[in-house]
Order: sequence, then C-alpha cells, then structure tokens
Amino acid sequence: MFLSFFILASLTSSEEQRSWQLKELLSEALSKNLEYQEAQKEAAKAAAHSGVARAGFFPELGVEGGGRSNREREKRNDLFYYGYGRYNLFRGFKDLHSYFAFSSRQELAGFKEQQVKNSVAREIARHFYELLYLNEAIRLRMADFKLSETQIEMAKKKESAGLTTKADLYEFQLHQSALEADLSLLDQERKDKLRKLARLAGLGEVENIEVDGNLELNSEPPSLEQLLSLATSQNESFRAAETAKRVALYEKRSAMSGWSPSVDVEAQYGKLMDTDFIESRKNSWAVVGKITLPLFSGFSTYQEYEFSKSEFEQKELAVLRTKKDLENEVRSLFGLWKSLKQRLKIERDRKQNAKKYYELTLSEYRRGVKNSPDLAGATDQMLESQLKEAELLRDLQLTQLRLAEATGQGVLWNE
Repeated sequence: MFLSFFILASLTSSEEQRSWQLKELLSEALSKNLEYQEAQKEAAKAAAHSGVARAGFFPELGVEGGGRSNREREKRNDLFYYGYGRYNLFRGFKDLHSYFAFSSRQELAGFKEQQVKNSVAREIARHFYELLYLNEAIRLRMADFKLSETQIEMAKKKESAGLTTKADLYEFQLHQSALEADLSLLDQERKDKLRKLARLAGLGEVENIEVDGNLELNSEPPSLEQLLSLATSQNESFRAAETAKRVALYEKRSAMSGWSPSVDVEAQYGKLMDTDFIESRKNSWAVVGKITLPLFSGFSTYQEYEFSKSEFEQKELAVLRTKKDLENEVRSLFGLWKSLKQRLKIERDRKQNAKKYYELTLSEYRRGVKNSPDLAGATDQMLESQLKEAELLRDLQLTQLRLAEATGQGVLWNE
C-alpha cells in the first residue's frame, strides 16, 4: 500500500520539478552534448583545411639569394639576389582534382556532423517515448490498484453479509499484491531511464526532471515509394558513402596526372645567378618557360594510381551495399509499421470489449451470479488490453524513429 502512494507521489510534479517536452529536450541536448560539439569542430577543421587546396591556383612569390665563387683567369667572388614569381600552367589538372577532393572531404565532414546530431536526437527521442510508456503503464496499474481496493471492500461486505467466503477477499488481495510487485519494478525501470535521459541531455539531477507528452502519433510516414526515394537521397550514411566515393574518384584522377607533363613559367628580377660577372652589379630580369615530362620515378606514380584505383572501387561497392541495406531496412520497417498500426486498431476494439465485459461481470458479481475469479479475470483482461494499447503506441513511435533514421528525416517528421 505504501509503495503505491510513494510511486504516485514521485509521478506528481512539484514546484521544483520541471517537465520537459521532446522539442525542449532536443534543443537542450544539442547545446550541451560533447559528441555533437566534437563533430562540429571536426567539420570546422575540414572547412579550414579545404583552403589548402586553393593554393595551387595562385602564383608562388619569393626572394632568393646567395654567393658564388669562380676561377677562370682570375678568382672572382660575388653575391646574387633576386625576386621571383612562379606559376604552374598545367600538370594534368592535378590542382583541380585535389581541390575537388578537399571540397568533398569538407562535405563528408558535414554529413558526419549531421549524423551525430541526428543520432543524439533519436537517442533522446527513444528514451522519451519509453519513459512516456512507463509513465502510462504505472498510471494504468495505479488505477487498477485503486479498483482492487474497491473490490476488496465489496468482498468484505459480502462476507459480513454471509454471501461469500474469505476466498473472494484473498483473490482480490493476491491481485493487489501482484500489482504492487509490478509497480516496484516499473518504478525502478523508470528511474533508470530518467538517469540515462538526464546524462544524454545534460539536465542535471534526475529527481528534478519529468517528461511531458503522449504516445499518440502526430504524423505518419509517407508511402513506401517515397520512403525508398528519401533513403537514397537523404540518408546521412548513404550520402556520406557517395561523397567518400567522389573523394576517391578525384584522388584517382589526381594520381593519373602524375604521368602528364608539367608546364611552368617563372619571372625573375634582380642580380641574377646566371648573369656574367662583368654584368653582375646591374639588375636584370628573365622570364623562363619550362616543360617537364616525367619518364621514370621508381614506379611510385604507378603504385599511387593503383592504390587510388582500388580505393575508388572499394567505395563504389560500399555505395551499392549501403543502398541495398537501406532499401531492405525501409521495406522491413514499413511492413512492421503497417502491422503495428493494424494491431493497434484490433487492440482498441478489444479494449472496448474488455471494458464492457468487466462492467457486465461486476454487475453479475454484485448479484451473486459471478464469483471472485470471474471478476479478477475480467479486471486482468481490461488492464491487459489497456497496457497492450500503450505498448503498441510506443512500438509505433520507436518504429517511426527507425524509419526516420533510414530515410534521413528528423525526429519530428513534419517539422
């Protein structure tokens, strides 16, 4: 008895206790979650690193200098120093492919950031809906507990009037004891879930939080064809796999450019190293064009190309595998969702019939037509149908979360 009152008190909001809706939890969690903050930093680092690839499109400017000594008819020592500008005109589009590869890596880091964000949000939502179910299960058992108290009082009156024996009383008391045991386990499970939710969202002391919402579906997923289309266009894992394939493609093309000639131009001004000693005290200028054709590099270019080619082929297979896995998962989850929806409709009809059956059995028990096992059985059926409805609503929400993950949608589908 005392246990039931204690659980009831723990579910009742106090002035210091705050109830959190799902939107509030998501906002709070993403502002404090360390894993998400780490992913944001990684995306920022990738964006900064992509600037390195742009360097190949700009000229190289600098100053060079040194000393020299020469002896033909007489020994001469001199200094040379000059400014220079160098620019690559062509090297097999290596700079362009490198730039595209870096940009794709930046895009890949953005997808990974979104993956972490959505993963945190879905984990928060999963705990949220499981807590809503536990709260509802506790509420239903508390209502059944109060109902059993009424039945015990009814049995006592019938016994005192000589209309029944203590067997009826024991029947209802046993039912009440079983409810107390269930409530104790449910309350412990609820506290564990609250602790996990508090850790994920950074909400502090578990005693000061509660969830606010209901298990009813506010939206439904689109058709199977639309879901399959979303899976191959919006899913973070699939988009990341495609981007990784694109990075590998650009790296393969960049490796191929190692066999291409390189065309460079360089301009110099100052006391140039190649100037005759007689003219070395005067400033001069020079413009040099250069073509370099690689002939042999110890097979390093070939090995680099073969490695990048294998990497690209592996990424191609990863895209195909991810696509097939997603399509199978979406079909499976959509079938499960439809099955749960149909079962929910059946269970709601059963719940109405169970309530009618209980009311009829209660009336007949009062008239002495039915006995205590009949009434206890009718009570159990009514509670079971109510719990099953809540369980199916929870499973529908969790299945919809998994569908959202597979199709790259947010936790709140229509928002």
